[in-house]
Amino acid sequence: MTNLLRANLLRLVKSATFWIFFSLYVIYSIALPFITHSMFSEDFVARADNLIAFGYGIIGIPIPGILIAIICNVFFGVEFHDRAVQNKIIQGYSRTKIYTANLLTACVISLAMSAVYMLFFLTISLPLYGKLPVQAKDITLLLIGGILSMISYSSIYTLIAMASKNQIVAILITLGTVIFITVIVNSFCLDVMNQQPYYTGHYDRYGEWVEEIVENPYYNKIEHDFCQFILDCFPSGQTFQLYNYNVYRWQPILYSLGLLAATTGAGITIFNKSNIK
Repeated sequence: MTNLLRANLLRLVKSATFWIFFSLYVIYSIALPFITHSMFSEDFVARADNLIAFGYGIIGIPIPGILIAIICNVFFGVEFHDRAVQNKIIQGYSRTKIYTANLLTACVISLAMSAVYMLFFLTISLPLYGKLPVQAKDITLLLIGGILSMISYSSIYTLIAMASKNQIVAILITLGTVIFITVIVNSFCLDVMNQQPYYTGHYDRYGEWVEEIVENPYYNKIEHDFCQFILDCFPSGQTFQLYNYNVYRWQPILYSLGLLAATTGAGITIFNKSNIK
C-alpha cells in the first residue's frame, strides 16, 4: 500500500486542480485576518481563537470542505477515467488497499490545508489579534475537532468518489450534500438550538418588561437533543458550531472518529463489490 500512496502523492503534486484550489485556500488564509480585523469596531474585542475556527468555515460556509470536495472528486475521477484503478487491480493490488491509499491521500489534502492555515494564523492572525483568551485545553479541543472535521469530509468524499466512479457525478452529489446539510439542516437546527428552556424575562400585558424566569412553551427537549446530535455528527455542523459558538467539546471529536470508521467501512464494502470495467 505504501507504493500506492507514494504514487498518489506524486500524482497529486503534479495536479493542476490541486494547486489551483489549494492556492485559493492560501489566499483565503492570508486575507481573512485583515478582512475580519478591518470589519471589527473599536468597541469589539476580537478573539484570536475565532480566527482558528474561521479556518474550518465562516458564516456557516465550510470553505475548506468545498475545496476539498472538488480536489478529491476530480483527482479520483481522473483515476477511473484513465483506467488507473483498473491497472492497479490487474497488477495484483487488493481493492481494500487501493481504497485505503486513496483515503489517506484525501486525508493528506485535509492535513495540508489545516497546516497552511495554522502557519498563517501563527504568523499573521496571532500577532494581529494578540494572545489567545482561552485555556490550552480548549485550544487543543478546537484544533483536534477542526482537523478531524476536515478528515471526516475527506472520508465522505472518498466514499462518494470511489462509489460513483465519475468525477462529474461525484462533484454534483458532494456539493449537493454539502449545500443541503449546511443550508437546510444547519439552519433548521440553529432555530431549534436557539430555543432555551426558560426565559429570564418577558413583557406583561401592559408592555412592561418583567424580570422573571418563565418556562418556554416552544422548547422541545427531544428536538433540541436531536438537532444537537446532527450538529455534532456531521463535519459541516461541527464547523458551524466552532464558528458561531466557539464550542470546545469532546463529543464532536468522537462523532468524527465514528463517521470516519463508518464511511471507510461502507466505502471499502461498496468498492469491493462494484463492477469496474
